[in-house]
Amino acid sequence: MKTLLSFILILLLGTISAQNKDYELFQREAKFNKRLLPKLGSTTKSIDQIESERAYVKKTMKEYSSAREASDTMVKRGYELLKTDLKEAMNNFNNAYLLDSSNANVFWGFGRVYSEFGDYDLAEKYYREGLFISEKNTMLLNALGKNFQDRYAQEELKEYLEKSIELLQSSYKLESKNAETSELLSWAYIKLGDCKTATKYFNYHIAVAGNDSNESLRKAIMNCKSSD
Repeated sequence: MKTLLSFILILLLGTISAQNKDYELFQREAKFNKRLLPKLGSTTKSIDQIESERAYVKKTMKEYSSAREASDTMVKRGYELLKTDLKEAMNNFNNAYLLDSSNANVFWGFGRVYSEFGDYDLAEKYYREGLFISEKNTMLLNALGKNFQDRYAQEELKEYLEKSIELLQSSYKLESKNAETSELLSWAYIKLGDCKTATKYFNYHIAVAGNDSNESLRKAIMNCKSSD
């Protein structure tokens, strides 16, 4: 058993080390490539850059009926790249920002890139910027709620779970049939040791997502031990 745990720990440390190295390279390149910075770095732009961005927006808008539709399409493209190419994901989120800077979902995208790198502080920064634009955006509320659960996995501070639950409860009140929300709430209560409430949200989750969904959560519910 000790050998297995040691092996798992070595794999975990190796993954974290590789992630940190990738993030260092990403940050280094971002100093010279504004497309790797949210909102393209929000710095003074050259005339050539301004003209290039205007040309991109003009060309892209010929394919869509509104700036929001075009922007949301780029957000979707960025989302599809989150697990395979974070540089290109950020590039797509920046394109979405150029098309509609008031689209709160763009800030969800920026936050997700940093979350993938494990930089939960920067992820939170952009999630909150998005919520400032759209405080009832359940995608952002869920992302920030998960962000606090990810932090809890690192530091095990109860306040992180409490913050996560507060955000997710707000999201649930806005959209009770969102399977992601009930799933995240169930995980939060499992970690808190409140198995009864965790089971309640698990049942809500499978009612929406289907009885065969999320086997890992089902096993966690079965193994849940109350803190009472």
